[in-house]
Amino acid sequence: MKLLEVHKLTMRFGGLTAVCDVDLDVPKGSIFSVIGPNGAGKTTLFNAITGIYDPTTGAIRCGGSDLRRPFGVRVVLFCAAIGVLTSIAALLLAVDVDQLWRATIVRNMQDRSATFSSADAWSDFRGFLAGHLATERWKGKRWAVVPWNASRPILGFADRRDDARQLAALLDGVVAGRASLESLPAAEGRWQVAAEPQMLADVADARVSQMRLEWNAAILGLILASAGSYSIWSRSRRTPDVIAGNGIARTFQNIRLLASMTVLENVQVAIDRRLGIGVRRWLIFAVVWLVVGGGFAWVFLPLVWPERPAVLNTVMATAIVLVELVLLFRAQLQKRGDESESARLAFDVLGIVGLQSRASSLAGSLAYGQQRRLEIARALALQPRLLLLDEPAAGMNPTESVDLTRLIRGIRDRGVTVLLIEHHMNVVMGISDRIAVLDHGIKIAEGTPAEVRANPKVIAAYLGQEETN
Repeated sequence: MKLLEVHKLTMRFGGLTAVCDVDLDVPKGSIFSVIGPNGAGKTTLFNAITGIYDPTTGAIRCGGSDLRRPFGVRVVLFCAAIGVLTSIAALLLAVDVDQLWRATIVRNMQDRSATFSSADAWSDFRGFLAGHLATERWKGKRWAVVPWNASRPILGFADRRDDARQLAALLDGVVAGRASLESLPAAEGRWQVAAEPQMLADVADARVSQMRLEWNAAILGLILASAGSYSIWSRSRRTPDVIAGNGIARTFQNIRLLASMTVLENVQVAIDRRLGIGVRRWLIFAVVWLVVGGGFAWVFLPLVWPERPAVLNTVMATAIVLVELVLLFRAQLQKRGDESESARLAFDVLGIVGLQSRASSLAGSLAYGQQRRLEIARALALQPRLLLLDEPAAGMNPTESVDLTRLIRGIRDRGVTVLLIEHHMNVVMGISDRIAVLDHGIKIAEGTPAEVRANPKVIAAYLGQEETN
């Protein structure tokens, strides 16, 4: 069964082709080696498989599935949510924020005899965006009917706010073309109409222009933000963390350890990536509860029950805070449990590579061969199904190379497939089930160690070819 399938992989850097049309089929449960002279493209091939490079052309599959982040409903909802939020922000930028503040907050605090109503403020907010006429105090005595635009001409007066609101609704019908000034009902002394036909026509034109500006801003924000979010997401479909999440881990040609951290902590870095899911879940619950609970208490409930008792506000606020504290405390407990589990799992992984006795030592204090083993342990902590080793025996003495060979076989026996780059031919020929040979980015041979050793192209690539005149 094929675990890793590389089909027609090509990597170009400008005019340089580092890897050209390479095909690899790595069987599950095997040790597969890639060899070749320096500059043959072996590490470039590894970088393309593990997401450090994005292949110019070609396909890479592991376990029969694509290694890219899948496109699904969650992605669509995420891009749509970003688009909607940006659309709202663009809409607010398209309106006069000072006038919006006056329409929703200031005007609802002008009547000192009444308490501030969040329901009225929300209604005025929607009316402002729709360009409806508004009412406001006029010189502290009467209520005036005005449009929320730059000129804000006075369209009518009333002594009471309720009468002014009723007049505003009637004049709104005239501005929208549903009625005429002559069709307005008799005032009966409740209000005074100051509007003229031309004045109302100007208000209608201003309303159309404002609505067009708002819609254009909202639609443009929605399109640009959604498209931008998808573009950013698509560029992260095949990053190293995505590849690692698909069960592929690797080591590097140059050792990359966290030298100032202990041996145990270096392995925990890889394990914590898997264990941190529970903590993140509880933190997400806490944020969602704060948004949903707070939104219900301070936005939705005032709209449907504006005259609720004051004691109810205190009870709801207390309940929200208590639930939030419980969720945060649960996240902290999860974190402590994960830390304990992480240390236990890391210690077990160190046992595989024979470094349990050095668990508390600094990584930078280890001998060279032990540092190589620690890097392999960190990769194994990700619980990979495919382990890529880039020249693990480089710089080792013969004894360390023999121990490394034994370790790689042990990893394979644990069910982990190994893909190996190595220049030590004794190591390669001693442990490989199959070998592929690269030369100048092109695969020139593949087969068992015996077949590769006898291949004339491989001999020519390593030793050169005699030329006769």
